[in-house]
Amino acid sequence: LEHLAWLAVYAALVVPTIGFLAAGAWLVVTSRGLVDAGEIHSARFDASWLQGATTGNSDLDFGVGLLCVALGLCFALVACCGRRSIATAIGSMEATCDCLEDIPAMTLNPIVATGAQMAVLVVSLAGLLLLMSCGRVAPATWSLDPAAMAGFETHGVFRSFGYRTHEYYFIGFYVFMILWLVELTGTISRFALIYATVLWYFVPYERGMKGPMPLAPVLGGLKVGLQYHLGSLALGSFLVALFRFLRMSLAVIQWLYGPKNNRGHNRAVLVCGCCLTCFEEFIKYISKNAYMGIAVKSTDFWTAAQEANLKLAEHLGAVAVLNGATWVFTFAGVGLVSVTGALVAHLLLTHLPWLTDPTSSMYVPSPELVTGCAGILGALTAWTFMCVFDHVSDTILYCFAIDEDRRGTGMSRPRFAPDALQQLIKRHSR
Repeated sequence: LEHLAWLAVYAALVVPTIGFLAAGAWLVVTSRGLVDAGEIHSARFDASWLQGATTGNSDLDFGVGLLCVALGLCFALVACCGRRSIATAIGSMEATCDCLEDIPAMTLNPIVATGAQMAVLVVSLAGLLLLMSCGRVAPATWSLDPAAMAGFETHGVFRSFGYRTHEYYFIGFYVFMILWLVELTGTISRFALIYATVLWYFVPYERGMKGPMPLAPVLGGLKVGLQYHLGSLALGSFLVALFRFLRMSLAVIQWLYGPKNNRGHNRAVLVCGCCLTCFEEFIKYISKNAYMGIAVKSTDFWTAAQEANLKLAEHLGAVAVLNGATWVFTFAGVGLVSVTGALVAHLLLTHLPWLTDPTSSMYVPSPELVTGCAGILGALTAWTFMCVFDHVSDTILYCFAIDEDRRGTGMSRPRFAPDALQQLIKRHSR
């Protein structure tokens, strides 16, 4: 996997460059009437699909086309001029593979984290049902379809719960606490990954190899997070859960009370939901950087967030390239596992006799449905494991930035960065 890091990094630059430039050029030339898709169409090349690759508004096409060209040029500029950033991203990904190889317990972290979050969610939902059962119970009447049942009504079968205003507040607060606890459980797991990566990075090299590793670094990260930094982790989780709760509350209010045919109102709600989602993702990014600062310097949440974001801003090119390369790795990994799982499931469901025989007790009448479920399950499983790769690579890049700054002060320090990362930096810094 580490030998394909350069391919993922350059794919993250080349593919968007070509895509944005091609799309932008097409929109610009078609909006000015320079090219018509019908003129390109021939017996050998079907270009009819190009006619739908526009918005229908020439001015809008021209503006979007210029924006795409500008983005393509930005990616091309990074690919041509950001040699050090690209080298840092490649080295970070290769170092990530080395870290996961030295600490294989990291790959089990998603399983433990998912299990813990599911346990917290199940227990919390049981408490929520008990809380909701405290409402006033009243009989409900269900009117059936008059055309089918001639207006027949049934009584005494259904019950509804009524709540007072303060009880709605209790339920809302409890739902927010569920979101907070589930997010905190995942945050503690992610901090353990970050802490273990920091321990791995700052183990000096001895004769070309990492020295003795601390015992059970992932468990050590859990212990340190729970014993010393639980307040900071809870604060980051609180901020993420708050925006998630607001976004969910907005969706529920719109579904219950919003006008169904008012397009202006629906669009306003959609815009507000998108803004809340953006804030939520921004808080996630800030919190992840803060956790890296906490793991390295053991500071409070806000101080760690400020220092980590300023430090990563100094290596903005490498961060952008690394995030793009990690996305390529994640996309490829999720796609490979999903397609492989669906293909294997389809082959088993269509070729094993006891699964294809209608008289068998294990007969599957709808193999397509099971195949689709296998693909979705494989994608979700691969996504959780690829998130480990994302966290580890970002942490290694942050540790490398800290290490470089300390070396710049003239302090005599042992060598922590992997050989691949150091060689790439030296090669592209000439």
